[in-house]
Amino acid sequence: MTLPALAVLAGSLVALTAPHAHAVTPPRADLDRDGLKDSLERQVGLTPGHADRIAFVDAGSRGGRCSDERGAESVDSVKSPWCSLARAAADAPAGTTVLVRGGSYRRILLNRTRGGPVRLRAFPGEHVVLRGASVSGQGMRLEGLHITGTISLLTGARGIALVANRWITNRSGGGTNLQIGPGVRDVLVAANRIAQRASVRGPNAINFDSTNARPAIVAVTIRDNRIGPIAGGGDAIQAKHTRGLTISHNEIFGVRRPRGSAAHPDVIQSIYGASGLTIKDNFIHDIAAQGIFLQRFMGTNRGFDAHDNVIARVAPPWVAFSANARKPAISHNTIAGALRAGGASVRLVANIATKGVLVEPEGGVTRERYNLAVRFTHRPGAGSIKAVPAFRNAGKNDFRLKRGSLGSRKGPGHRDIGSRRANWSHPVFRRR
Repeated sequence: MTLPALAVLAGSLVALTAPHAHAVTPPRADLDRDGLKDSLERQVGLTPGHADRIAFVDAGSRGGRCSDERGAESVDSVKSPWCSLARAAADAPAGTTVLVRGGSYRRILLNRTRGGPVRLRAFPGEHVVLRGASVSGQGMRLEGLHITGTISLLTGARGIALVANRWITNRSGGGTNLQIGPGVRDVLVAANRIAQRASVRGPNAINFDSTNARPAIVAVTIRDNRIGPIAGGGDAIQAKHTRGLTISHNEIFGVRRPRGSAAHPDVIQSIYGASGLTIKDNFIHDIAAQGIFLQRFMGTNRGFDAHDNVIARVAPPWVAFSANARKPAISHNTIAGALRAGGASVRLVANIATKGVLVEPEGGVTRERYNLAVRFTHRPGAGSIKAVPAFRNAGKNDFRLKRGSLGSRKGPGHRDIGSRRANWSHPVFRRR
C-alpha cells in the first residue's frame, strides 16, 4: 500500500549522540517538484513525484527550529519541524511516514487516537535510539529503530506494527522487549532482531500480560524475527490468554537460565488458554530450556496447529516439544529430542522425534501415522517407522533426510517425513 504522505522527524528529546550521516537538504538541482529527492522517497517505500502528497515533519534543532505548537497543516518544511515523537505520533495526518532523525530518545508515551495509521521510521542512514515507549490508541508502526528498553502496548491498543528494529534490552530498560497488555489486538512483530543483554535476569522477551479473567489478546503475528540470546531465565515468548496468535518463520536460540538459577524457561509457552494458535516454520536451536510448551493451566488450548518447525540441540533433560490441547494438529516437525502430546483427539502426522513420540491422550481418537522416532509409547500407526534418522548435515543446520535414510520418501504423498522447511543452513537472519 502506498502511503499518501511523508513527514520527517528529527529529534533532540535528549542530546543527540552523533552528527548526521547525510545532509538535511540535498542540492537544489537534485530536488523534484515536491522538494524531496526521489531516492529518499524510494528508500522509505513511497512513490516518487506527485503520486504522493509530501509533507515534512522534523522534530528537533537540526536544519531548523522545532516547535510542538505547529499544526499538522503548517509543518511543510524540514526547517519547521515538530520537536517530539509524541506530537508526531498523535497529530501526523493519516498515512504519514515520519522520519526520525538520528539521536537518543528517552522513554515516552505514544498515543494515537485520530483516524488512519502513521509510521515512525528511522531516517535512512541515521542511528535512532529509542529507550522504550508506552503505546496506546491505534494505527502506529515503529520501524528501523534501535530499541534498548521495553515497548509496552497498553490495554486496548490496536493496529500496532513493530518492524525491522534492532531491539536489544538491558537491565536499566526493564529487560522485557515487548509487553502486550490485555485487550490488545491486531499486532505485527516482524523482521526484528530481538535479544537481551547478559545482565538481564528473569523477564520474558515477549510477554503477553493477560489472564483468563481479563480481556484476551487477539490477532498477534510474530514472524521473521531473529530472537536470542535470552539467557536470563525468562521465556522467549510467553503467551497468555490469546486468540488468533501466529508464530512463524522465526529463528530462536540461546534460551537458558543463568548458572545457579532455578528458573524454568521455555522458548514458546502458552498458559491461561489459547484459541487459534499456530506455530509454524520456526527454527529453534541451542537451548537449555523447553522448546514449544503448551500447558493446560487455567484454560484450554483449542485449535492448535504446529507444523514444519525444526527444534535442535536441546540440552538434556529439557523436553523439545510438549503440548496439551484439544484436538491438536502436530505435523511435519523435525525434532532432535522428545515430542510429547496430550489432550483429546491428538493428531500426529509425519513428524521426526529422535528421542521418541510420547502420546498421553485424554479421550477421542489419536491419529498417529507416518512418524519417525526411536521409540513410541504405543503401537506405531500406519506408515510410522521406528528408527534413527540420518540428516544431511545437522552441524550446518540442514535437517533434511539423506537419500536412503529411513523415512526418506515415506511420508504422505511419498515425501520425506519431517519438516518441509528443514534446511536452515543459509544464514537468512544474520544479515540483520
